[in-house]
Amino acid sequence: MGPTTARQSIAFLKTVRNRRREERKKNLTKKNKNNPNRMKKSLAQSSPARTPSLHQKNQAKILKRRTKSLVRSKVIRNQLTPKTENQKTNLIREKKKKIQSNLAVTNNKNRMLHPTNHPTNHPTNHPTNHPTNHPTNHLTNHLTSRLTSRLTSRLTSHLTSHLTSHLTN
Repeated sequence: MGPTTARQSIAFLKTVRNRRREERKKNLTKKNKNNPNRMKKSLAQSSPARTPSLHQKNQAKILKRRTKSLVRSKVIRNQLTPKTENQKTNLIREKKKKIQSNLAVTNNKNRMLHPTNHPTNHPTNHPTNHPTNHPTNHLTNHLTSRLTSRLTSRLTSHLTSHLTSHLTN
């Protein structure tokens, strides 16, 4: 006989695999005929849906470990949930209030920490950026402008009189 082709070798392997599978099934049934409990166990082991693999078990353990506190809190919450609708609405209202107050506190903290980020909230911190928010600045500006105008007028008049007297003399 000549050398075997790839197709032939594959076909042979398949037949061998199938034969072994059938033998395994026969052996299981033979063993378990006497003991019904053993048969149940073997069936459970053969079906992957009933018993998870080692990897799946490990994954489940990790998940459990990570979410233990979360699950515990959820369970407690479920146990303590009130039955009446009024109580539920009151609880929701209280939760909302708490959230709002917490938000307000954090906002205030942020404002205190970052006055430069909120110049509109702090006119006193930024008089240069917001002259319109400071009537005192307006007053000073007004006064200085009046003073300068008076001084310039006085100076010009004085200078002109002085110069004219010099020129005439």
